Amino acid sequence: MAACDELGWTYRRTWGNLKKIENFFGFPLLEKHRGGSDGGTTKLTPEGKKLVRAFDRFHASVDTTIGKGFENLMNDLK
Repeated sequence: MAACDELGWTYRRTWGNLKKIENFFGFPLLEKHRGGSDGGTTKLTPEGKKLVRAFDRFHASVDTTIGKGFENLMNDLK
């Protein structure tokens, strides 16, 4: 919930998007535990952690490609 607040995203929409991602990939991303005096906990499943690492690598490679393409664009405009 704090992450949603920090990013300015609604909890309901974020939870819905996570469910869509889980349905797409066919595995749960989050492990949820309710209760206790301190409240529940939610953490990434091992598969969720693997997906985050894979996405980070994908994003880094795309950023590099886009950066080079933008540099070429700027050079063409000079």
